[in-house]
Amino acid sequence: MTLPADIADDIRAQTAGASKAFGSVRVTAEIAGHSWQTSLFPDSQKGSYLLPVKKSVRNKAGIDAGDVVGVALRTEA
Repeated sequence: MTLPADIADDIRAQTAGASKAFGSVRVTAEIAGHSWQTSLFPDSQKGSYLLPVKKSVRNKAGIDAGDVVGVALRTEA
C-alpha cells in the first residue's frame, strides 16, 4: 500500500536521520483493529513510502486490491 505524499512528508520529518537500512522506517501499523509491527520502505518513483500489509491482515480486515483504507501508524524509536 502506498502512503499519501503528505503523510510521507510527515514521516520523513519525524524520522530525519533515524531511518534504517535502505531508508526503511520501523512502525506499528493498525487497520480495522488489527495491528502489527513492520517497516515502511521508500518508493522513490512516487516520493512516498510503501506499507506492506500481510495477507492475514488483509483477510481479517476484508481488504481487496484497490480498496481505500484507514491506517494508523506509530513510528518506532
